[in-house]
Amino acid sequence: MKKHNFTLVVLSIFLLIANFNTTDKTFADEDKNIKEALNYINSGYNKEAIPILQNALRENPNNITAAFLLGMAYMNLNNYDEAIYWFKYVTSIDNRYITAYYMLALIYEAKKEYSTSKYYWERVKVLAFSLNDKNLQETATRHIERLSGEK
Repeated sequence: MKKHNFTLVVLSIFLLIANFNTTDKTFADEDKNIKEALNYINSGYNKEAIPILQNALRENPNNITAAFLLGMAYMNLNNYDEAIYWFKYVTSIDNRYITAYYMLALIYEAKKEYSTSKYYWERVKVLAFSLNDKNLQETATRHIERLSGEK
Protein backbone atom coordinates (compact mmCIF):
# COMPACT_ATOMS: atom_id res chain seq x y z
CA MET A 1 0.00 0.00 0.00
CA LYS A 2 2.79 2.42 0.91
CA LYS A 3 4.57 1.74 -2.39
CA HIS A 4 1.36 2.33 -4.34
CA ASN A 5 0.85 5.68 -2.56
CA PHE A 6 4.42 6.70 -3.41
CA THR A 7 3.80 5.86 -7.06
CA LEU A 8 0.67 8.00 -7.07
CA VAL A 9 2.61 10.90 -5.54
CA VAL A 10 5.36 10.61 -8.17
CA LEU A 11 2.81 10.37 -10.97
CA SER A 12 0.94 13.37 -9.61
CA ILE A 13 4.14 15.39 -9.63
CA PHE A 14 4.83 14.10 -13.11
CA LEU A 15 1.43 15.28 -14.31
CA LEU A 16 2.14 18.76 -13.02
CA ILE A 17 5.31 18.81 -15.11
CA ALA A 18 3.93 17.16 -18.24
CA ASN A 19 2.20 19.27 -20.84
CA PHE A 20 -0.83 17.59 -22.35
CA ASN A 21 -2.26 20.71 -24.01
CA THR A 22 -1.26 20.44 -27.64
CA THR A 23 -3.16 21.33 -30.75
CA ASP A 24 -1.31 19.16 -33.25
CA LYS A 25 -3.43 16.07 -34.06
CA THR A 26 -0.47 13.68 -33.75
CA PHE A 27 0.42 15.03 -30.35
CA ALA A 28 -3.23 15.02 -29.31
CA ASP A 29 -3.45 11.31 -30.23
CA GLU A 30 -0.24 10.64 -28.30
CA ASP A 31 -1.67 12.49 -25.32
CA LYS A 32 -4.83 10.37 -25.44
CA ASN A 33 -2.77 7.18 -25.37
CA ILE A 34 -0.50 8.52 -22.64
CA LYS A 35 -3.50 9.50 -20.52
CA GLU A 36 -5.00 6.05 -21.04
CA ALA A 37 -1.75 4.39 -19.95
CA LEU A 38 -1.48 6.72 -16.98
CA ASN A 39 -5.01 5.83 -15.91
CA TYR A 40 -4.08 2.15 -16.05
CA ILE A 41 -0.95 2.75 -13.96
CA ASN A 42 -2.83 4.85 -11.41
CA SER A 43 -5.42 2.07 -11.14
CA GLY A 44 -2.76 -0.58 -10.59
CA TYR A 45 -3.11 -2.12 -14.06
CA ASN A 46 0.53 -1.72 -15.02
CA LYS A 47 0.59 -4.67 -17.42
CA GLU A 48 -2.21 -3.10 -19.46
CA ALA A 49 -0.29 0.17 -19.74
CA ILE A 50 2.89 -1.41 -21.12
CA PRO A 51 1.74 -2.21 -24.70
CA ILE A 52 0.17 1.24 -25.04
CA LEU A 53 3.42 2.90 -23.99
CA GLN A 54 5.53 0.59 -26.17
CA ASN A 55 3.37 1.52 -29.15
CA ALA A 56 3.75 5.22 -28.36
CA LEU A 57 7.53 4.75 -28.33
CA ARG A 58 7.46 2.87 -31.64
CA GLU A 59 5.63 5.84 -33.15
CA ASN A 60 7.93 8.38 -31.50
CA PRO A 61 11.14 7.03 -29.94
CA ASN A 62 11.75 10.42 -28.29
CA ASN A 63 8.44 10.36 -26.41
CA ILE A 64 9.95 11.03 -23.01
CA THR A 65 6.58 10.82 -21.28
CA ALA A 66 5.92 7.32 -22.62
CA ALA A 67 9.43 6.19 -21.69
CA PHE A 68 9.10 7.55 -18.15
CA LEU A 69 5.71 5.93 -17.63
CA LEU A 70 7.03 2.65 -19.02
CA GLY A 71 9.74 2.80 -16.36
CA MET A 72 7.06 3.46 -13.72
CA ALA A 73 4.93 0.54 -14.92
CA TYR A 74 7.88 -1.86 -14.80
CA MET A 75 8.95 -0.53 -11.40
CA ASN A 76 5.45 -1.12 -10.04
CA LEU A 77 5.68 -4.70 -11.30
CA ASN A 78 9.04 -5.07 -9.47
CA ASN A 79 10.75 -5.59 -12.82
CA TYR A 80 13.62 -3.37 -11.78
CA ASP A 81 15.92 -4.20 -14.68
CA GLU A 82 13.35 -3.04 -17.25
CA ALA A 83 12.52 0.00 -15.13
CA ILE A 84 16.20 0.92 -14.97
CA TYR A 85 16.49 0.56 -18.73
CA TRP A 86 13.60 2.96 -19.33
CA PHE A 87 14.62 5.53 -16.73
CA LYS A 88 18.12 5.58 -18.23
CA TYR A 89 16.52 5.93 -21.66
CA VAL A 90 14.68 9.00 -20.35
CA THR A 91 17.96 10.52 -19.13
CA SER A 92 19.53 9.83 -22.53
CA ILE A 93 16.83 12.02 -24.07
CA ASP A 94 17.00 14.68 -21.35
CA ASN A 95 19.96 14.52 -18.97
CA ARG A 96 18.26 16.98 -16.61
CA TYR A 97 15.12 14.89 -16.06
CA ILE A 98 15.36 14.85 -12.28
CA THR A 99 12.43 12.50 -11.65
CA ALA A 100 14.09 9.73 -13.67
CA TYR A 101 17.29 10.08 -11.61
CA TYR A 102 15.19 10.03 -8.45
CA MET A 103 13.53 6.77 -9.53
CA LEU A 104 16.90 5.24 -10.47
CA ALA A 105 18.25 6.13 -7.02
CA LEU A 106 15.26 4.49 -5.34
CA ILE A 107 15.45 1.34 -7.45
CA TYR A 108 19.17 0.84 -6.86
CA GLU A 109 18.60 1.41 -3.17
CA ALA A 110 15.86 -1.25 -3.18
CA LYS A 111 18.26 -3.60 -5.00
CA LYS A 112 20.86 -2.88 -2.27
CA GLU A 113 23.26 -1.55 -4.88
CA TYR A 114 24.19 1.29 -2.58
CA SER A 115 27.11 2.84 -4.43
CA THR A 116 25.05 3.10 -7.61
CA SER A 117 22.10 4.48 -5.66
CA LYS A 118 24.39 7.05 -4.05
CA TYR A 119 25.61 8.09 -7.51
CA TYR A 120 22.03 8.81 -8.62
CA TRP A 121 21.19 10.61 -5.37
CA GLU A 122 24.20 12.85 -6.02
CA ARG A 123 22.80 13.59 -9.46
CA VAL A 124 19.40 14.41 -7.92
CA LYS A 125 21.09 16.70 -5.41
CA VAL A 126 22.97 18.62 -8.12
CA LEU A 127 19.87 19.02 -10.27
CA ALA A 128 17.78 20.02 -7.25
CA PHE A 129 20.36 22.69 -6.43
CA SER A 130 20.15 24.04 -9.99
CA LEU A 131 16.35 24.15 -9.62
CA ASN A 132 16.65 25.76 -6.17
CA ASP A 133 14.56 22.92 -4.71
CA LYS A 134 15.75 22.83 -1.10
CA ASN A 135 13.37 20.03 -0.06
CA LEU A 136 14.66 17.71 -2.75
CA GLN A 137 18.26 18.68 -1.94
CA GLU A 138 17.62 17.72 1.70
CA THR A 139 15.98 14.44 0.69
CA ALA A 140 18.93 13.53 -1.51
CA THR A 141 21.41 14.53 1.21
CA ARG A 142 19.64 12.33 3.78
CA HIS A 143 19.79 9.35 1.43
CA ILE A 144 23.45 9.97 0.60
CA GLU A 145 24.37 10.20 4.29
CA ARG A 146 22.46 7.03 5.12
CA LEU A 147 23.95 5.16 2.17
CA SER A 148 27.48 6.22 3.11
CA GLY A 149 27.30 3.71 5.96
CA GLU A 150 26.05 0.87 3.72
CA LYS A 151 28.26 -1.53 1.82
